[in-house]
Amino acid sequence: MTSLRFATTSLAVLLIDRGAIVYEGYRDPANERTFQFSQSMSKSLTAYVIGSMLCEGKIASLDDRASKYAPELQGTVYGDATVRNLLTMSSGTREAVMAGSQYPDEFVDLRGHRTSIIDLLNKFSKKDVAPGR
Repeated sequence: MTSLRFATTSLAVLLIDRGAIVYEGYRDPANERTFQFSQSMSKSLTAYVIGSMLCEGKIASLDDRASKYAPELQGTVYGDATVRNLLTMSSGTREAVMAGSQYPDEFVDLRGHRTSIIDLLNKFSKKDVAPGR
């Protein structure tokens, strides 16, 4: 197989075909043990799961508040937003300075199990605009 070119910000590429890794490549300083943020891939996976749950009746409506399905979000901007708001990234919370890197120290703490997702959501749950905008 020929070498793949990496986007300027990409550190790793993994191609899988029918469950088998057909290509694996890294750009310094990354390697197979480097933690990677999923970036926008998580949006597609989340939308797929939510769509399946909606079709199966596990979610009544995309216009329900997120806290109905995740009570831990109660009292946060994310819990007040609808499922639709969250899927369209319009929860009402502040925008990231750069995707995946607004609070890099907090993500290190999260990865090291020194804080929880709920603690982070509460810490940064500042409403800047109305949900849906």
